[in-house]
Amino acid sequence: ATLNRAGGGYTLQASSGTLTSATSSAVSVSPGAATQLVLNTEPSASVTAGAAFGLTVTAEDAFGNPANSFNGNETVALASGPGGTLGGTLTVSATSGIATFSGLNLNLAGGGYKLAVTSGTLAAATTSAISVSPGAATQLLITSQPPATVSAGSPFGVTVTAEDAEGNIATGFGGSVTVALDANPGSSTLAGTLVACAVAGVATFSGLALNLPGSGYTLQLTSSGLTSAVTSGIEVPDVLTITGTSSSDDVVTFALGSGNQFAIVSGGTTTFYSTTNFNNVVYNAPTDGTFSEFVFDDPGEALNVTQSFGQTSVTIGSFQFQANGVTTLYLY
Repeated sequence: ATLNRAGGGYTLQASSGTLTSATSSAVSVSPGAATQLVLNTEPSASVTAGAAFGLTVTAEDAFGNPANSFNGNETVALASGPGGTLGGTLTVSATSGIATFSGLNLNLAGGGYKLAVTSGTLAAATTSAISVSPGAATQLLITSQPPATVSAGSPFGVTVTAEDAEGNIATGFGGSVTVALDANPGSSTLAGTLVACAVAGVATFSGLALNLPGSGYTLQLTSSGLTSAVTSGIEVPDVLTITGTSSSDDVVTFALGSGNQFAIVSGGTTTFYSTTNFNNVVYNAPTDGTFSEFVFDDPGEALNVTQSFGQTSVTIGSFQFQANGVTTLYLY
């Protein structure tokens, strides 16, 4: 005969037909050796990223009795899920067959997480599915940088995302975000709409503009209580544009310091010049009635340039541009 449930006070009775039956003394049944792990307390079905939770596991014998003599180590680990990391104390020792895990946490928002608890050759225990939600916003991250180079006055944009402490998009954040100049090497003004409200944790700025040339502009994105974010560097090339009208006897005189550059645009054709070896250079204006002169910086680029004036074609040559600004530009 066997008894499958641990406990005390069992008695057995033997009988046969009309014979007087016999009853045994009290029998106590002890649990067998541990063969399996069973979850006593499961984690909540929904937890917050980075927030602590726990679970309790009991070692049982083959008949489902708590194996209270079991004091071995038990380990919890991810069994399934979208990724991320399970944090906390992942191995604990059982006491009288019971192991308690506390301070566990999952860092990546998502659904379908399951945890498995194992110990040697014992049958493992697996939790029900757990969903992880993003935590409260703690920081801003640039998710779409502005262009590395923009023209003065030309619109550009930047996108910033609010994240929780674990790096998840804080989809519940709908606060206001402000953009402002951080590094301002050219003493520029940042124009455009400088405050935007986040939608599901994302704030998008468009139509921003810088009005003065400079290299290494950066923008800072801020929101009350959150760690701010700073963009990569932005360059606004040094560009000066002059337009006017001319006749066949007009001339354009450039008086420029060494290391400056200019370009002449005539009839839809752009010609670039470096004035490293030129000063007070006089050119006849085109006869098409209009002209434009652009002065700019384009460091490190060499161009072979040719410009036609009326019937005369002049080859200017190849010049290495330098990163200096305009000294003087005279127009007669």
